[in-house]
Amino acid sequence: MCVLVASSAAAPAEPALVRHLLRLLHERGLTAVLLGALPRRDRDAGRTVREMSERLGYPALLDPYDDTVDPGLGETSLLHGQALPQSWVEARRRVVVASCATDARHGFALSLDALACLARPVPGADEGACVAELLRQVPPHLVVLDATVTSDGVAGSAVRHPVRTDAIVSSRSALLVDFVGAALLGLDVSESPVAAACLADSGLPDYRIIGAVQQFSGVRTASPTLRRASESINRTSPSLGRVLDAALVTGPGSHQDDTVLRGLRDGLAPWRDAVDQSPLAQTAAVSTLTALAGASTWWQAWRTSFDKDSLPQVTTGLGIDLADWVPEDYEAAVDLLHPTESYLAALPSTADGLRWAHVDGAVVFEASRVMRASYPDWVARVEIAEAISMMADYLGGRRVVVSRDEQGRPLHQAERNVYLPQPNYLAFSGGQQIDVCKLEVIRYSNDDCGIWWRTISSPNGSADVDDGSVEFSDSGGGRTLVTVRGRQRFTLPAFWRAVDLDQTPELRDALTEDAYRRFFAATLDNFAACFEGRSFRIGRPPETEELASLGWSRLLASIGPAMEKWVVPRESRPARRARTDPGVDEDGFRHVRGNR
Repeated sequence: MCVLVASSAAAPAEPALVRHLLRLLHERGLTAVLLGALPRRDRDAGRTVREMSERLGYPALLDPYDDTVDPGLGETSLLHGQALPQSWVEARRRVVVASCATDARHGFALSLDALACLARPVPGADEGACVAELLRQVPPHLVVLDATVTSDGVAGSAVRHPVRTDAIVSSRSALLVDFVGAALLGLDVSESPVAAACLADSGLPDYRIIGAVQQFSGVRTASPTLRRASESINRTSPSLGRVLDAALVTGPGSHQDDTVLRGLRDGLAPWRDAVDQSPLAQTAAVSTLTALAGASTWWQAWRTSFDKDSLPQVTTGLGIDLADWVPEDYEAAVDLLHPTESYLAALPSTADGLRWAHVDGAVVFEASRVMRASYPDWVARVEIAEAISMMADYLGGRRVVVSRDEQGRPLHQAERNVYLPQPNYLAFSGGQQIDVCKLEVIRYSNDDCGIWWRTISSPNGSADVDDGSVEFSDSGGGRTLVTVRGRQRFTLPAFWRAVDLDQTPELRDALTEDAYRRFFAATLDNFAACFEGRSFRIGRPPETEELASLGWSRLLASIGPAMEKWVVPRESRPARRARTDPGVDEDGFRHVRGNR
């Protein structure tokens, strides 16, 4: 048996409850391995599971990261190739003992947040998707939420502020435990992005509640405005979000090795302590976070348009269940574009080899270029099955081969792709990344090959249609013709929907042609770069454990003291240091500060 115990600095599970559970297990002849669920913010702040275990008086807790194993999850899984705690993976029974706390970003931190501590963060992956995958692959068999004491306030999951609430919630489902726990805090479970991802993945199981669900009295939670601003910061600038999270952690041993974080913690401490007491302080905190979120969103949009290589690449799961699809579903992709191919062939082409038109609310297009490479050499270096990942502005995703031919070449495959907003400037008006799941079929012959795909779903609702094909064909004379066709209809931001460019077709057509001309010129350049062995992917590998954005840290640390006298009640301000004697310089002069 394996027991995962929440051991955060601010909201630890009650040690007496853990010891009582172990005693019950022992009486039944069961032996448990205890793991410590240490949140990422505590690790960033220099905490360790061992230090937390000793300080809180737990039985010895093991760090989940110390003894890991590859559980061998399939290629479709977001956690494919990721190491998980061996004792958790191999246990016949798994138990979670979680604590109850409010949170500035998710609204609450309960059992799903404890589960998130099991695995190292997957670089570039959504935290909620990782937790949903843990629930699907290695779920707990029993979850106990210790709500005898709740750490409340704007940052209850990071700053200890205990309120007696005298409740315990247990279930076989972590999602049900958080559903009830959130209700006790007066919140909707779907307000947490992590819980919302788990709900979208599996939904609530059938349940029956035994006992009363009465909202806790005297427990304060972060306002919706503050939560939205905090979540926006973490979405657009994860490193800044991590810096802020780590700076909130207080107590012995925190920030001892990081001067910048320690200074930021000291600068934010008056705000942190006053925000639950003073409406003015809370308003200032919301305003500051909102301003930071706006600046972070603008910076993300600027990089999307002008500095794409600075953006982090993303990692995703496949997003679809392969068991739901048969070979005919893949083969159907070939016929999707046939009705428009003859129409496109009849249209005039631009100087860049682009043909396009509006058909039934979507854009149909064809872009082509003759490459200076013989067909055999071209297909030997440019893998047709990977053509989609060579498109311009591709940030990441996952590709799974479903079937192969006798030569081992992919025939059917499923793929999930994430791209920058198209056109890129839509990022300035709230345009989201394009996230699409597809079924694909690949065909080969002696003088041509091609890949065709059909849209199955768009997890973030960014695309209604994104069907297409890429073909390589021998054009003779040591040349290869590359042709890209497609039919696309993406979801526009609210601003552009309100503008309604259909009312000004001249402007609409000019913007559309410019966007497609730029995109496919870059795409065909990427194919050429692949052939020549040059790098063409945009973005950088996402952060793993190191903290970045120290410039943001210094900025925030300078803002804190400047705003202190306006938003922090006098009784909450730290005592000021007495002035020290400036001493005498090397020439014997004493320097003193004059009165203003």
